Amino acid sequence: RLQLPSNTPSKSESLIGAWCAEASKGCTVAYMSLFEFGDQGDASGNAQVSAWTNQKRVEAPCSVNSALRMMGVEAAVGLDEFNAVGLGRYRKTETWAAAAILNDLQNQAQDRFQGMLNGLAFEGSAGVRMLAAGELSAMGVQRASLIPKLAERARVDPDYGVRLRCISALEFMGADGVPALIELLAPGQLQHRDQDRWSVILSLGRIGPAAAAASPDLIKILRSEPIAEQRARAAEALGAIGPDARQAIPALIDAIGDSDQFVRFDAVRSLEKMNPEASRIIPALLPALHDSYNLVLEVAADWLKRLGAGKAAIPEMMKVLQNARDFKLRVAAAVALGKFGTEAESAVSVLIKSLRDENVYVRNQSAVALGRIGPAARKAIPALQELVNSKDQKVAKSARQSLDLLQAN
Repeated sequence: RLQLPSNTPSKSESLIGAWCAEASKGCTVAYMSLFEFGDQGDASGNAQVSAWTNQKRVEAPCSVNSALRMMGVEAAVGLDEFNAVGLGRYRKTETWAAAAILNDLQNQAQDRFQGMLNGLAFEGSAGVRMLAAGELSAMGVQRASLIPKLAERARVDPDYGVRLRCISALEFMGADGVPALIELLAPGQLQHRDQDRWSVILSLGRIGPAAAAASPDLIKILRSEPIAEQRARAAEALGAIGPDARQAIPALIDAIGDSDQFVRFDAVRSLEKMNPEASRIIPALLPALHDSYNLVLEVAADWLKRLGAGKAAIPEMMKVLQNARDFKLRVAAAVALGKFGTEAESAVSVLIKSLRDENVYVRNQSAVALGRIGPAARKAIPALQELVNSKDQKVAKSARQSLDLLQAN
């Protein structure tokens, strides 16, 4: 116990300073005061930090991170010193309070696991329940009895953050948590279905192949769920499960025609992960080249190229480049034609016309594509020479680069 001199002023700063000076014998001690509000400093900036080494106060200005470095803390990949020692878990005042309550519940219980369960059921603070759910999922013990409790809390807790944390905890358990997550997908299981169901779907996708048992439920959502975001997440989750969810291929092919652009995009990406037969997928992808969402066109075109379907795909992309009203689609078509390289010789005339497109991005990508096609595009040289003096520097640069490629061959 530190005995302070009788003449020490009874102020907190003096008391702290005297204690730290005494405690720093043979080591470094830091006292830091951070505030959630008021811009009083942060972990890397000019926070209120004082440090003592070998009973002498460090006079230089000291941030929290620099003080922690003096104490031997090392930053980790993606984490500063503050987060590396776990302080970032409790950046907010209410989180510190929740952690203190949870600690008390553990001290009062017969063991740490029971204390965490008590925290999961603690009605006085959503923060305590959130921390307990996270800690329980990381403990890796008594999962058989824990999983039903997490699932029930995901169903009934009034706080969205707690419900989400419990769903994430089930995800953290991998294959063991899959049956409970599948059950939560069923109608009537989630009180806040519109808000929470997407997170259950997302968790199943993140589990990956071990969640293959959820494929029938995810297919049903993809086919019939009225909420587009849930259909998109179901398509994405099926792709994450991969070849073990090949039974979803017909549903994903149908989803290429979904009314929502993000569902269509995720359907195309997920299909690719399942390695369907080329003869089956090429006819389904060709309509995607006319999709109103440019990213669907780009993904479909890339995949068709890898499948060796240039003969079928290139005429469709030429139509898009000529007729699409949305410039982003014309840009995507020009980019895709360039990726086909020499295969896209038949598109040279269309690309030359697109060098005069009203949109600068279309002109730029058309110039790039002609260079990628190579010697077969040499008749584009006069048109590219005109663009060398374009007012748009990016277009002029692309034209010069393509000219260099064509003239070098």
